[in-house]
This record gives sequence, structure tokens and C-alpha cells, in this order.
Amino acid sequence: MNEQGKVLLRIRDVAFALHTAGDYGQALNRIRLQKFVYLVDVLGKCFEVLPPQARHIVYRHGPYDKRVQNAVDVLAFRGFVKIVKAVADESGNLSTDYVLSGAGQKWVAAMLRSEVFLARYGVARAVGEEVERLGWHRLRELVYAEPTFVSNRPLGYGRVLKTADVRTRSAGSLLTLADRILSAGFPSPQVTPRLLTRAFFDYLERYARISG
Repeated sequence: MNEQGKVLLRIRDVAFALHTAGDYGQALNRIRLQKFVYLVDVLGKCFEVLPPQARHIVYRHGPYDKRVQNAVDVLAFRGFVKIVKAVADESGNLSTDYVLSGAGQKWVAAMLRSEVFLARYGVARAVGEEVERLGWHRLRELVYAEPTFVSNRPLGYGRVLKTADVRTRSAGSLLTLADRILSAGFPSPQVTPRLLTRAFFDYLERYARISG
């Protein structure tokens, strides 16, 4: 897939993230948006047959994908996203909160009339439900407890986060293990994507509590 196609997928992902967060009364700034989309990518393998290949790297505030920021900028320029707050910190860095505009809400509703987008939207909804359950203020610590990020963070900025690599200490290996444990004793697979998502977030919450 060329770069334009990858950005278009990220435009979809950002729209779904903001739509989900908005349903819980949450605006997402650029850092929280990156984290939310990262969790969507991590859980994508549970819901989608062929989830898109993401390319997050280790960066200053956690996992980062430049296409996520490019996507929200495009949506804001086109009027699908509104900037509801802009605050400069002591260093002069600007933090902005994003929400979908009315046009953005209608655009998401139009996308959801096609089955093509339903699986990806389901991932965003599942992540939103779990973050709501555990607390939106804990989004940072939940991401910082994710095994791929934990194992790569000490190696420095720019390290590519291969979340689906089951050969390493990663989200992929943890999800595979959880699936096997939850399926144990059943003659056929019984684990639903939502059950696996709940088990994964419970692990993140416990690890965050212990390490914090």
C-alpha cells in the first residue's frame, strides 16, 4: 500500500477514535489520540482477519505514528474535526483537544452503513469501553503497561513497535497466550474478541498498578 492509502486508513482510525471518545464525553489531545489509536492497533488482530500494518515508534510521550497526526490535521482542515481547546505549556508547546464536528459525525455515520468499516469500528468501541471502565485518566499508564512498549522503551526513541510479533515479548504473544488459556478445556474455540479484550486490559491494569 502506498503512503496515500496508509494516511487514508489513519483518517478512518482517527475519526473512529474521536467518535468513540466523544460518546463518553471525552476530547482527545494529540498525545491521548496517539495512545488510543495505538491500543486499537494492538487489539485489531482480535477483531479483524487482516488488520492494517501499523508503524508506531517509541517516542517522547509513548507510542507515536506520524500518520495519526497527519490524519487529524487533514480532518481539521476539511472541517470534520474541531479544535476545542488550545493551551501552551511552559515550554511554549501547544496542546490542542480534538472532537468531531457535526460534519464529522455525519461522515462516520455514513461509513458505518458499509460493512467494510464495521470490524475496525468494533475495535475502537471495544477499546473505548475498556478505557471508560478503567478511567480515561489512566490511558497513559495503560499504554505504558503494554508489553511491546515496555520491552522496547529502554532501547531508545525511534524503535519500531512490532505489536503482533509473537516471537518477542509483545501484545501479540500476550494475546495468543490469553486466547489459549481462555480456550483451554473447550472442544472448539469459545473466546470472543470482547472477552479477549477484557482479559488484555485487566492485565494492563494489574501491571500498571504493580509498576506504578
